[in-house]
Amino acid sequence: MFTPKNYQEVIRGYKLRRNILLLLNTFLVLAIILIFMWSFSPGVTERLFVISYPVYLFPVVLITEFAILSRVLSGPVMFLLLSWKGRRVDPSKPEEVFGKYRSAEILEMVRELEKKMDVGYVRHVFVYEGNMSNAMTTDIILLKPYRSSMIVLTSSLVETLNRDELMAALGHEMAHLKRNDVFYNNAVIGPSLMLIWIILILIQNLPEHLNAEPVIASLLVLLPLSVITRPIAKSMARYSEYAADYLSAEANGLLPMANALIKIGQRDDTILGIYYTLQKRYRLDAGVLSGGEFRKELEESLKGVIDPDKAEEITRELVRNYGGSERKRRGELPLLKPKILDWREFDSHIKDYSLDYVELGQLVEALKRGPHLRLFRHVSSSYTFSVFGSHPRFKERIIFLWDAFSKNEEERIYTVMVSRSAAPSPSSDVYVCPFCQVKFRLVPTADGPDEVVCPNCGLKGEVESS
Repeated sequence: MFTPKNYQEVIRGYKLRRNILLLLNTFLVLAIILIFMWSFSPGVTERLFVISYPVYLFPVVLITEFAILSRVLSGPVMFLLLSWKGRRVDPSKPEEVFGKYRSAEILEMVRELEKKMDVGYVRHVFVYEGNMSNAMTTDIILLKPYRSSMIVLTSSLVETLNRDELMAALGHEMAHLKRNDVFYNNAVIGPSLMLIWIILILIQNLPEHLNAEPVIASLLVLLPLSVITRPIAKSMARYSEYAADYLSAEANGLLPMANALIKIGQRDDTILGIYYTLQKRYRLDAGVLSGGEFRKELEESLKGVIDPDKAEEITRELVRNYGGSERKRRGELPLLKPKILDWREFDSHIKDYSLDYVELGQLVEALKRGPHLRLFRHVSSSYTFSVFGSHPRFKERIIFLWDAFSKNEEERIYTVMVSRSAAPSPSSDVYVCPFCQVKFRLVPTADGPDEVVCPNCGLKGEVESS
């Protein structure tokens, strides 16, 4: 899949696809009205939700009501649903715990990002129970003077990411709000979804109310247009993801955003892998396997677990506790077995399940050398299906971020606090970490640590003058 090289390319691609879809959608609405007028018998009426109208006005009514439902009602409905089923990060309960964080800590991150990214209308944050690491955002009220938005995090996300990575994930969602991606994606992509619905209705009503010849001719026009508009719509949605990644990395740094993507991908891949293999790899009573008690205990045991080997060990032990056993593993056909590049092999300096600057660079170079390689087995789609996916693959997003920010990271000089007694002299020199090559200056303080700690990879005690 083509990966953009810079932010300007992303914006140009997004705007180009949006404008193409606006033109196509305008043409489609007009064309479909004419098709309905031509095809349906006079006097046929239809009822959609609360409106009765001549059938040939169906496309206008459908798209209008879709826009109202998706933009005006979807936010408030989701807010009410989450208020009932989710957990609100409530400022009046600062000590309430969500995964690794207290309510006050999450809200502090949100307010900090609002200042950094000039987004001042996030009124609510919810945490929703879920095994997959995900986040989303929507507007409750869209009108600018009264705009009110919310961010939704799954419980798995706040159990998996460290503070910097969670800041990056929150920044990604705020970037969507800042760019009005939710509005434009619904407004522009929505009619292409409606087109599929209209085609199905034409086919369904063909024998009853329609003149067959114009309908068949219409379908010959609409089907190719549907094939054209869907990939354009999906590619526009992918560009909005690249843009949100970029703006978050700009506010929070390359490494937190890249490591957040890696951890989210690995966590989801691990969970999908466990559920995929439960029935294939283990012998377990069908009633137990589908029962709530086993699933609940499995989900509880896998909370915060990223490593697939550890997850498999936990699952195997739990299956044994429920009287199950492990089947003999079957080999996979070499042609069907995907080639996975294990990113953990690059976590070599300090094995902390996060990549530093040098490690991330090595991973990206390996991914570029092997375009057929995949980072994750279960969450990474094949090339064919990714063409129609609304999100780029994690591999492509990480390569994009590296190409966009690696030069800035090479020139960046960090500051590191250290006690006056431990600071080398002169402390104004620029030092470099011997492992990850990050540059930094030492700032002697009275209460600083006695050991120099690399701000990137965490190496203690060893510095070299640059």
